[in-house]
Amino acid sequence: MFPGFFNFTDRMNFLQLCLFFIACFLIYILLGVYSIGWVWSRESREKKNDVVNGFTGVLGLIFAVLVGSVIVTAWQYQDRADTDSSKEADAVGDLYQMAPNLGERESIYVKSRLRDYAKNVIEVEWPLMRKTIKPTSGWSYLFEIRSTIANYTPPSTKNSILLNNMEKKFNELLDARRQRIQSSLYSIPFVIYILLFFVSAFIIFFNMFLGLPYWLHVMFLSCLSIPISLCIVVIIALDLPFRTQIRINPDEMQRVLKLLKD
Repeated sequence: MFPGFFNFTDRMNFLQLCLFFIACFLIYILLGVYSIGWVWSRESREKKNDVVNGFTGVLGLIFAVLVGSVIVTAWQYQDRADTDSSKEADAVGDLYQMAPNLGERESIYVKSRLRDYAKNVIEVEWPLMRKTIKPTSGWSYLFEIRSTIANYTPPSTKNSILLNNMEKKFNELLDARRQRIQSSLYSIPFVIYILLFFVSAFIIFFNMFLGLPYWLHVMFLSCLSIPISLCIVVIIALDLPFRTQIRINPDEMQRVLKLLKD
C-alpha cells in the first residue's frame, strides 16, 4: 500500500466516503457521456447495444469475481486482527493471575508492569495504529516483565513447573502483540487498488457506448457507480481494521484492565 494514500478516510465516515467515490464517478460519467455523444450519434451507438450488453455482462462477472476475492481476503485479515487483539488481552489477564507464582516482590512488580502495559496499549498504541503508525512503546514493559521472570529462581519443582507455564503464556503474549501490530498496517497491495479502480472505470467507460438518451444514460451509469463505490469503500474499511469506521476498538483490553486489581 502506498503510504498515506487513504489519509482522508480519517476525516470521513462510511457514508461520506461512499459519496466521495460516487461524486468522482459522476464527474467521470458526465464528461465521458458528453464526449462520446459528441463523437458518435445516439442512433449509431444504438445499433451496437446488443454487443455492448454482451461485453458488459462479461466485464461485470470479472469485476464480481475480483471484488469478491478481495473482500473475502480483507475480511479474513480483519477477523484475524480482532482475534489477535483478544488473544493479547487474554494473555495479559492470564499472566496477571499467574503472577503470584513468583516471589512476593516479583509478583507485585509484574502485576504493576502488566497494568501499565494494558494502559499503554489502550491510551498510546491504539491511537497510533489508527494513524497507521507502528507502535513500539509497549515493548519496554514486556522486556521488564521478561527480565523479572527470567531472573526468578523457583524454590521447588512445583514452582518451576508453574514458572515454565508462565513463560509459555508470556511468549503467547509476545506473538499476539506482533500479530496485532502487523495487522494494523496495510494488508492489501496497492496494485490491487489500481486494478480495482481500472476495472471499475473501464466497466463504466464501456457502458458509455450504449445508445440511450443523454439523461437516461447518465442516470443508468450513475446507478452502476453506486454498487461499485460501495465495494471499494468496504475493501478500504476492511484493509485498515484499526482505522476506518468499522475499526477494531480495544474493548477486550479495556475489559481486562478493569479486572487487574491488587
